This record gives sequence, structure tokens and C-alpha cells, in this order.
Amino acid sequence: VDEWIALEPLDPAEARALVAHRAARAGGTGDALFDDDALDLIAAAAGGTPRRLLTLAHATLREAAAYGRPRATRTDAEAAARARGLTIPARPAPVVAPPPVAASQAPPPLQPQPGPVPAASAAPAAPATEAPVKPEEPAKPAWHRRFPWLAAFRAR
Repeated sequence: VDEWIALEPLDPAEARALVAHRAARAGGTGDALFDDDALDLIAAAAGGTPRRLLTLAHATLREAAAYGRPRATRTDAEAAARARGLTIPARPAPVVAPPPVAASQAPPPLQPQPGPVPAASAAPAAPATEAPVKPEEPAKPAWHRRFPWLAAFRAR
């Protein structure tokens, strides 16, 4: 190896995209394999490092399989992270909905405002000519922008 490249850590969205991409390449989907809490914990515990992220995701799947679960949960991700000595982030605080507003405190309903009514067009609109639609290229994964050199491996 004669080059050294320093990469910035992946943000949580890029981490999810990388796990989903790897799952898709293996014939699955990230959503079917992990619940949202598990993916959030994996991304946070890995600190954005791609290798640690994928290793932790794999260990989480093995943990879920050991208990016969078809989908990895946050508990599986915590056990996998703990086994690797990684810091487990605290669970996010639950979102509490504000109390309902009493009817006496609710604002009055909106009333229609008087004004001119737009006239309907008597002549039908001319049909628009449609240009032929070109097939679009499939969207590239989010990580593809940051790691374009990985595209060469896909071509093999």
C-alpha cells in the first residue's frame, strides 16, 4: 500500500445507506433485517467508520440469529457493541405530544373571505405535446458521492 487516505466519518444517513447497499448486494434489504432503533445504535456506536459499521451490523445479525429473531433489534445491537467494547449511546428520550387544547382555548375556525371568483375558461385547453421520456439512470447510493473509487468494484 503506497497511499494513505483519511476519510471523514459517515453521518447517520450515509451509514444507513451503506448498510442498505450491502444488504441489497447480498440479496436482502436493510429495512427487513434491522429495526430503526438497531440501525440508529449501530451508526452511533460505530462512530461513522465504515469497517466498524459493517462489522457491527454483521455481529448484530448474528446476535439476532442466535436468539431466532428474524429482524435485529436494539437489544441485539447493544449486545454486539458491548461484546466489541464499543460505547453504547443512551436511548433517545421519548417524544411526548403536547396536551390537547381545550375547546374554549381553540382558535375560531377560518371563514371564507369575500372576493372575486375566478371565471372558468370556456375553451378547453389545447392538449400538450409530450416529449419522449428518456429512461433515467438508477439513483446512486449516498455513499457513492464520497467514495467514487468503490464503483470500480461493482463493475467487476
